[in-house]
Amino acid sequence: MNKKVIWGAVLALSVAGVAGMNIYSLNKTIDVSVTQAEEGAISETVFASGQLESADVQNYFAPASGVVDKVEVRAGDAVKKGQTLYTLRVEDLQQQLRMEQNNLKIAQAEREAARKQQDAANANPLVPKQEIDFTLYDMKIENADLAVQAVQKKIASATVTAAKDGVVTHLDIKAGQIVMEGAPALVTANLDALQVRAQIGELDAGKVKQDLTVTVSGDAFADNTYSGIVSYLAPTASLSNPAAKDPSVEMLVTLDNSAPELRPGYNATVEVTLTETQKHPLVPPEAIKREGEKALVFRIENGKSVAVEVKTGKEDDTHVEILEGLTAGEEIIASVPEGLRAGKKVKVQ
Repeated sequence: MNKKVIWGAVLALSVAGVAGMNIYSLNKTIDVSVTQAEEGAISETVFASGQLESADVQNYFAPASGVVDKVEVRAGDAVKKGQTLYTLRVEDLQQQLRMEQNNLKIAQAEREAARKQQDAANANPLVPKQEIDFTLYDMKIENADLAVQAVQKKIASATVTAAKDGVVTHLDIKAGQIVMEGAPALVTANLDALQVRAQIGELDAGKVKQDLTVTVSGDAFADNTYSGIVSYLAPTASLSNPAAKDPSVEMLVTLDNSAPELRPGYNATVEVTLTETQKHPLVPPEAIKREGEKALVFRIENGKSVAVEVKTGKEDDTHVEILEGLTAGEEIIASVPEGLRAGKKVKVQ
């Protein structure tokens, strides 16, 4: 037999086979399940990282220059309001007080001498009347009196007491140490009132509002999570550290409650769930077929699949938001099987 005839026969059989398979494929019924697009909103979650700190911190500074006499507390000690924290030696202050008191007496004596001089001159009929301006004398007396009061106040404050209950978290002084007025001495903090100072990225900062409820977790939290509220958002963004490339916004989160395992300084993660108020039709992710830039869902009409192009929005693990092309309550194929396209015969299982 001629080879050309044989190859022609083979080719014809192949074409016929492919055509037959295509016809079979077109006529094959695909089993599908259906679902209804439900109306709802998809929540978005954003995260911020930061550190735990006390929301109630009290800083104590040296009330006067001098020598620390006694330190009554140690770092980690719990203190009560009114409890003595430390004292300064007051010998130098007492000497200064005596000097200022002497200056006050001198100023008062100078004014009195001027008054007597005026009275004596005015008592002599042969001498013209004198009217001395006592303004400068009075100012000198007032300044001297203020200086006395200032030293007395320093002496009274030489015994430093706790302004409120707390725990000593930092201690910067020791007995015998010379301190300058205003130098840091110690810090106390209320460990039952904790907050997270966090940095939230510039892309997410605009989505977060004050008073929003959040969840706080951390590696050192013993697998526990804590609720809190956003108590502060900085009005400006900045670089959180010299190595940062993108600016962030400082955020404070006040914890609703505390626990023994929580300590200031621990790293913390703030999870913010943003609930969308506007509702849209929601469908399962597997109900959508992607073809390049297009997103399709399939309805069933007269036993055949009908492709509907839709515009999608946010999505999570279980739902995709449909912005255009579908309304809530419409029935669609729940999971697009492989090979499904418009016009295919389908059967609902």
